This record gives sequence, structure tokens and C-alpha cells, in this order.
Amino acid sequence: MAASDATPFPVKGKAYRLMFALRESDGTPMASAWTSPVCSIVLDAATTYTPAVNQISGSHWGYIDLSTTHMNAQSICVSVSTSDADMVPYDAVIYPSDISLKSAGAAPNDVMTMFRQIHERLYGEVINTGDHLKVMAEDRVTPIAVMPLVANPNTKSRSYT
Repeated sequence: MAASDATPFPVKGKAYRLMFALRESDGTPMASAWTSPVCSIVLDAATTYTPAVNQISGSHWGYIDLSTTHMNAQSICVSVSTSDADMVPYDAVIYPSDISLKSAGAAPNDVMTMFRQIHERLYGEVINTGDHLKVMAEDRVTPIAVMPLVANPNTKSRSYT
């Protein structure tokens, strides 16, 4: 899978690249190359498979590519470990969203559209102030997140970063 095929967050039936960092037992990033990385993935608490674990050269970062078939599961449990003695295993649970893009013609990677739709499903509200996006709580008064919009000098538009 090419990284360009993946969505920015887990969507049911869409390829997804899970990025993760491996750390030493003291919390610091692993400084050396990994020894024998192993990943175990369980789909819907039943099907188990072992994907390739990819280390980004010279760093403590890695990734696992999940195919469209794997992303059709209701839940995906991921566990990454190595044979390095001081390494803390990385564990995650992914719940792919079954959200569909409501906007006609919207690209699958239209993050803003997907973000708004997911948040609307949580009964909140997203307000664009021109400089920021405010994600409002269910009471529609309390902001639970504020994200700056960055001016693009080439198009004179603002976008989420």
C-alpha cells in the first residue's frame, strides 16, 4: 500500500497506515535499530494475522499498513514488540469509522469534511471563526478544542493544520 492510499484516520473499508513510536522502559525513544520486530493484530476479537512492521530508518518511529479488507473489521487490536530487553510494547485498539462523505465530489482525504461529519455524529458543533476552528461540546457553549487556521499566501485561503 502506498501512503497516498491511506486516510488520515481510520475509516471502514479504506486503507490505513498506523504510525507508532517505540520507547525504552524509562520512556525515552529507542535509540537503536529494532531487533526482530513482531506485530500481532486481532480483528473483531477473532481473526489473527501478522503484518510486516516497518521501521523508519534511523528513528524510533514505525508503521503498519492495514488493507481495506482489514479495515472492514469493527475493532482492530494491535500489539508491536521486539526482542530488545528494555523496549515497552506498543498496543492500540482501532475502531474504524463507518462515516461516509456527505459532500458530493469531496475527495476521500478531505480531512475537514470528515472531521465535521464525525463531530456532528457526536452531537457537537464546529465553528469557523476565520482564525480558528472551535469544536464545541454537546452544550454548544463550551469549546473542547481550538485549532488554528493557517493562511496560505498562494491562494489567500485558510486551512486546518
